[in-house]
Amino acid sequence: MRKVNANEELSRLHANGVGLIYNDFARGGAAGQKDNVLHAASCHWVSKSNVNVPKYFFEDLDEAVAWLTSNRGPEDVNWRRCGTCGARVAQRASRRSRTAPPRQGYGRSGVFTEQQVEDILVDHLRARGHQVQTQVRVESGIVDIVTSDPQGEWLIEVKGEDKGGYTSAEMNFQVGIGQIAARMNDDGKRYALAVPLTSHFRRVLQKYRGSLAFRRLGLTLVVVKAAGEVEWIDPEGVGGYLDSI
Repeated sequence: MRKVNANEELSRLHANGVGLIYNDFARGGAAGQKDNVLHAASCHWVSKSNVNVPKYFFEDLDEAVAWLTSNRGPEDVNWRRCGTCGARVAQRASRRSRTAPPRQGYGRSGVFTEQQVEDILVDHLRARGHQVQTQVRVESGIVDIVTSDPQGEWLIEVKGEDKGGYTSAEMNFQVGIGQIAARMNDDGKRYALAVPLTSHFRRVLQKYRGSLAFRRLGLTLVVVKAAGEVEWIDPEGVGGYLDSI
């Protein structure tokens, strides 16, 4: 294990694609599961990050897990694996990968869950230098993601798939709109609904073609893809976007 001291070194490690990079955003505590993320060095989120947040390099997964467990605490409590790459590395970079199967993700399970959507979106925001809070309690309930940029604060409701297929996707989408609408109590804040771009959610979104709901509510649509791409569609542009999918 060694600390990555310069952005140039981080770029070289990413280009080499061997080993793992740990993003040491918070040393532990309740926020650790969201803030402390272990990536494969080849993960595209590594290419979008910098050493303003401390980074550590590990040769293999065994080394990373042992160090993190000893120094940061239990996995999925004080740290977690990247929701995009799963901290999966080539066999030559990890002894454990020869004996343990990789974590299943959207590509295998066929279900793009709410937690996976949230993981990708949080990584996307933090890679751009945003301070992010998750599961924030407000008077009207719990907000999935609260973040800010130079223009102000965002409140984001996140929805995803479950094993119920299209019917569940439609219900989850409608519930998400209702939940974020209940949080709209401050003209100075901005609001968004984040969903995965799957075949089920594409069908759900297509039902809203011609709807004025997003524009009237001032609601931004955030579309998250399994490969890690995130697209932000402002309220005025949602209508055109829905016509294009």
